Amino acid sequence: MPPLTIAPQWIDDVRASMPELPATMAERFQRDDGLTADDAAVMTQSLAFARYYEAARAACGQPKLVANWLMGEVSRRLNAEGRPIECGEPKRYLPTTFIPRSRPALVVDKVAVEAAIHDSRTVTMNTLAPQSYQGLGPSPYRRPGRVPGSVNVPATSLVDPTTGRFVSPADALARFDAAGVTPDRRVIAYCGAGISATIDLFLLHQLGFDDLTLYDGSMSEWAEDSSLPIETD
Repeated sequence: MPPLTIAPQWIDDVRASMPELPATMAERFQRDDGLTADDAAVMTQSLAFARYYEAARAACGQPKLVANWLMGEVSRRLNAEGRPIECGEPKRYLPTTFIPRSRPALVVDKVAVEAAIHDSRTVTMNTLAPQSYQGLGPSPYRRPGRVPGSVNVPATSLVDPTTGRFVSPADALARFDAAGVTPDRRVIAYCGAGISATIDLFLLHQLGFDDLTLYDGSMSEWAEDSSLPIETD
């Protein structure tokens, strides 16, 4: 049986896509809201209870007051009436037909990527971890490294590791700007297989960038073709 190699970027992608666990959420409530460990445990007894707490906290801005209200008056009433904090029929959407519409202009191939290497109007952005971008250590691709001239904005740097949520728009914009990814330039994003790069592209779209493209072949294709140039540190 051939050895199984799991790319660090794939692990990072899976970790970033996982929902926040109750223990992690409780730690966040203690750290950010000043709740005690016991109070935080009650607030995270179920996802519905935690979401109700967060909504009420956001509305009044007083975490401890909200926690006391939920553990006191609200819990007493729910227990007296034998009701959960969330009830009713689950929301459903009417059946419909999904019609996919291809937008080929949003995807580029290796020929277009190579042509853009010396184009100052285009910034080619690698979204892998810094080690993969630099070509250091073991690589899951045939040749380690990056497309020459590309900049690095790791997809994982755009996700808060504690909450699993995107960083703020201001923080994301600062990261892109520091790498030279600006609204006046065309952006070609790539990663290992065209997956994590879409995180960067999604945030760029949210920030108002409009000339965005994905190199879906990414390093899985680029590194396989020995005729294509590659760059390492």
